[in-house]
Amino acid sequence: MTNNQNPTPEELYESYLQGTCNAEEKRLVEDWYNQISAISTKEQVPEVDYDRLRDAIWNQLPPVKQIEIERPGRRIFSPLRIAIAASLLICGGLVTYQYALKDSPAGIHNDPAAATILPGRNKAYLTLSTGQRILLDDSSTKNIQDQGGIEINKTADGQLTYTIDDQGQSDLPKTAAVNKIEIPKGGQYQLILPDGTKVWLNSSSSLKYPASFATLKERKVELFGEAYFEVKHQDNMPFKVISGTHEIKVLGTHFNVMAYPEEQAIRTTLLQGSVGISNGAYSMKIKPGEESVSSGKTKQIAVEKADLEKAMAWKNGRFEFANSELPEIMRQLSRWYDVTIDYRLTANPGKFGGGISKDQTLEEVLKLIEGNGICHFKVEGRKVVVLP
Repeated sequence: MTNNQNPTPEELYESYLQGTCNAEEKRLVEDWYNQISAISTKEQVPEVDYDRLRDAIWNQLPPVKQIEIERPGRRIFSPLRIAIAASLLICGGLVTYQYALKDSPAGIHNDPAAATILPGRNKAYLTLSTGQRILLDDSSTKNIQDQGGIEINKTADGQLTYTIDDQGQSDLPKTAAVNKIEIPKGGQYQLILPDGTKVWLNSSSSLKYPASFATLKERKVELFGEAYFEVKHQDNMPFKVISGTHEIKVLGTHFNVMAYPEEQAIRTTLLQGSVGISNGAYSMKIKPGEESVSSGKTKQIAVEKADLEKAMAWKNGRFEFANSELPEIMRQLSRWYDVTIDYRLTANPGKFGGGISKDQTLEEVLKLIEGNGICHFKVEGRKVVVLP
């Protein structure tokens, strides 16, 4: 943050949360919060003029860095709302949500006896080639299984690793055993494949892969859902990701694949290296910063400029909604919080944008969305009803 002479409110709060801002920036954030709290108790915050608010708050503070606010467009979290929401998260509930929700009189209706719906966590199921199914979570044991010279371990930070010892190398069968890791709703997990490739798996996803690549001519895995890959480079052994009829071929690179069947297309986003993509009818390559979009209806593959922040948000612990339809937003919440969605809207509310940490409870996220007046929510057990 110290090299950025004009940070946005989002950037400054993110720096504060990560502990990377300097003492002056930290004081600015905390003073900003105190000033907003004081103003919000006197008047309805959504009605405050942005120019007057800037003059009343930022210009009162010692000029460490002046922060300019643009008038918001159609965003779930406008700059002012981001300031309020982030302040609430930083200060751990020192104030209530009331002033952030004054334009949402209906509020979220919950069953008083219902439990708070917490965010997802490290959780997965590992199925070995023998058919044995093992739960992987924070309480599972470190040493999982030994598969004929291949040792499987779970690290303290929720990561599955495969290790082949020198003696075990000679004992490996010619046909590698196939393992499968499944991530349920409300889960996520990390995996280091036997070749050193790192994989992050999102909720409602699964990956089938060989327990060893040593006797194979290519490294091939099968993906359902969404995953981010950091593929270990091997010149003479390509790495392939198969998702339905979609095939991604690389030698060594970093990329994200989103292939949920309920979404409209399979998206492959490239961060580093080179990727070849084919679906039986079309094939092409994409460059870093690009994204391939393959529609199940047309079978065509389009190449677009990637929104890397949005594509990688799930791995980085955030929701980023950029030009997103409400159903898309709710599908993400459904997978992460393990809830079902019941739509009762009478009209399409349009597209929206904004972002929030995935560490928040479902109710906290719904309140922030509802605060824009898009819709209202009713939570019934593990069902979220979306109301006009």
